[in-house]
Amino acid sequence: MNKSCKNCGQKFEITDKDLKFYEQIDVPEPTCCPDCRQVRRLVWRNERSLYNHKCARTGKNVISYISPDKKQVVYSLDEWYKDDWDRLATGRDFDFNRPFFEQFRELMQETPHIALLIGDCENCQYTNFSWKNKNCYLISASDFNEDCMYSSYLFSSRDSVDNLFVNKSELAYECVDCERLYDSDHCKQCKDSRNMYYCEECVGCSNCIGCINLKKAEHQIFNEQLSKEEYEAQKEHLLKKPEKIRERFNELRLKEPIRYASISKSENCTGDYIVNCKNCDSCFDAIESEDCKYGSYVWHSKDCMDVNGVNLAELNYEIAGAPDTYNLRFCGSCWVKSNFLTYCYLCRACQNCFGCVSLHRNKYCILNKQYTKEEYEEIVPRIIEHMKKTPAGSSTGEW
Repeated sequence: MNKSCKNCGQKFEITDKDLKFYEQIDVPEPTCCPDCRQVRRLVWRNERSLYNHKCARTGKNVISYISPDKKQVVYSLDEWYKDDWDRLATGRDFDFNRPFFEQFRELMQETPHIALLIGDCENCQYTNFSWKNKNCYLISASDFNEDCMYSSYLFSSRDSVDNLFVNKSELAYECVDCERLYDSDHCKQCKDSRNMYYCEECVGCSNCIGCINLKKAEHQIFNEQLSKEEYEAQKEHLLKKPEKIRERFNELRLKEPIRYASISKSENCTGDYIVNCKNCDSCFDAIESEDCKYGSYVWHSKDCMDVNGVNLAELNYEIAGAPDTYNLRFCGSCWVKSNFLTYCYLCRACQNCFGCVSLHRNKYCILNKQYTKEEYEEIVPRIIEHMKKTPAGSSTGEW
């Protein structure tokens, strides 16, 4: 089935497999193309822009991913995680005479948000979407690092600066999509290597400059084998002229075969930077995942579609940030064994909630108001039907 995106007009396809997935999680067919859907999701995931703000509870200055011109109430990390404030205090009845999103927006503005999405970090107040880092500055979506700066998607690394998608490395600078590097600069898609400079697609190498597509090589410059003495004699002189290295490397790169995509140990997958996956379509930066589609940063997940930033997730749809979750629809930044959430934000360890914000260990809530299981199961279908007909005159509605 082919449809036209209501936002940009681009044609996009909905397959029979897609329809089965939509039926399984009980959502309508999308009206926007995959690209527009991703743009809409990523609006909810501000990883890198930080602002000066004030904690609404203590009045102290904080760094926040929420700009101060927005109406959201912001709590510092310590205050937001405390259990001494009532997360249901902003709860309200659903008004069937008004659109859902209008009511959800009001709830979003009145319910406290966490200043930064970080946890178990030390001296990392200028980081976001990060976990268990120490002495790091301006890194985002990065975990288990120490003494690192200006990086995104950096993991288990030390003393590294200006990196993107680098894992288990030390003294790495300006590297992209690299793993297990030591004392290396300006490298791309290199791993298990040390003392590498301006290299690409090199594995198990050491002491190379401006090289590409090498394995277990040593003392090479622009893919030319040198003795150790010759290499050392040229190294210091060359590294003082990075523009010359780039120029020579670009000439070499035009002569070397380049992989169309970085897909390894995977079956029936399309996209790029995919490892140990099966049946993943249009996925990017995916690891050990299966039966996922239109995703980026998809790790250890299964049966997910239209997701960004999921790990240990299953049956998730239209998600921006949801580690360790099951059956989430249209949610952002929900985590820690949250299940069966719809239109929720900043909820953790919650189950069966609809249109809720900043809840913790809650069940059967709608717009942050507590219901019994029976009441919840009776009201939610009515809200969905209401959303299908709202706004008035719409052919698709809010749902």
